[in-house]
Amino acid sequence: RVPNSALLEVDETMPEDQSRLMVHTATARTMAILSHLAVVFGIMFIGYRHFGNLRMGIAAAALYLLLPCTAQMVGRVDHVLPAALLVWAVACYRRPLLSGVLIGLAAGAIYYPIFLLPLWISFYWQRGLVRFLCGVAAMLALLTATLALTSADSAAFWGQVSQMFGFSNLTQKPVD
Repeated sequence: RVPNSALLEVDETMPEDQSRLMVHTATARTMAILSHLAVVFGIMFIGYRHFGNLRMGIAAAALYLLLPCTAQMVGRVDHVLPAALLVWAVACYRRPLLSGVLIGLAAGAIYYPIFLLPLWISFYWQRGLVRFLCGVAAMLALLTATLALTSADSAAFWGQVSQMFGFSNLTQKPVD
């Protein structure tokens, strides 16, 4: 999530925590911008490649940019990055392994693309199912291994894995 305050000015006398927050904010803003660009170019690519009409792709991308939720959630990297990966998975649907890798990456970023797996499995049922599932499984295994290597202890690892797959959202108690 990107804070709305301007934190990109560098001051040499800043404490370490504020400097770290500035780096985090700049990274989140950069990722949000790049993810929105990936969504726009992916939609344009789908219009050009799959429908043979670049103007239609540009129009669809313009409609994406005009959506109110795009403006309201412009800085939510956890929403726009999986969207970009899903758009490019659709754009690369003729390559099941690559689509599987992109779906696996999106599912590793936030859990809701996992619910799209039955749709993708039914699409690749006749041809490419094994390659698609290998791509998804390989990417989820790689992301889980990355969490194992970067976690401080096993409790932190299992907490991060449950957050990655959405288990923590299912077990949270409602706030009164």
